[in-house]
Amino acid sequence: MIFAAFGTSIPFPRLMRKLKDLAPLLNEELVVQAGNTPGEIPGATVFRFSPELKSYYRKAEIVIVHAGLGIQLELIEMKKPFIAIPRLAEYHEHHDNHQLETCEMLSRKYGVKYLVDLNELTPELLKTYRYTPEYSDRSLRSFRERIVPVLFSK
Repeated sequence: MIFAAFGTSIPFPRLMRKLKDLAPLLNEELVVQAGNTPGEIPGATVFRFSPELKSYYRKAEIVIVHAGLGIQLELIEMKKPFIAIPRLAEYHEHHDNHQLETCEMLSRKYGVKYLVDLNELTPELLKTYRYTPEYSDRSLRSFRERIVPVLFSK
């Protein structure tokens, strides 16, 4: 299964159009959390909102996501292959290009794959891309062990 998560705020019609074009070429189930993005994809399961997405992430072979920092970090932690698609100001998908900057940072740090040109999102890529960034909670553990006791000491 391929799962795509658009987020819940600003519509993402560019990604909806691309997935609509790709769906007939995929020999795999496509499930899309479209949020506020209007439209349907013939042959795919499209829903707007869900109280949780982790069950979809777990079932998916690969996840296509809007480039919010939270969702990308969640997928890195889960060691789930994903491709991030940043919302871009030039397409009126966001007020600025901070998602592109987030992708650039996560790409340098973790090797996260992101696509600006949606022509690069192909059936072949979705069938073969399985990179999972290396994740360690070492920094978080260090914070808990060293900082939290100081903050909550009497």
